[in-house]
Amino acid sequence: MKVKELITKLLDYDMDAEVWVSTNKEHPNGCGGTVRGYCFEIIELEEFGKNHVDLIFDDWSDDDD
Repeated sequence: MKVKELITKLLDYDMDAEVWVSTNKEHPNGCGGTVRGYCFEIIELEEFGKNHVDLIFDDWSDDDD
């Protein structure tokens, strides 16, 4: 996805809303069932080369804590 496409789509949402990165990976919910998705808070953006921007996030899904 290009930056312009992302911004255009985000303009449809509340400008005070949080933006998270998520997956739709299925995993146990701890209650005997399953749910889909892991969500991660974006920490920062980094430029990677001239035409690439990385969304940096903390992957806490494998933490033992």
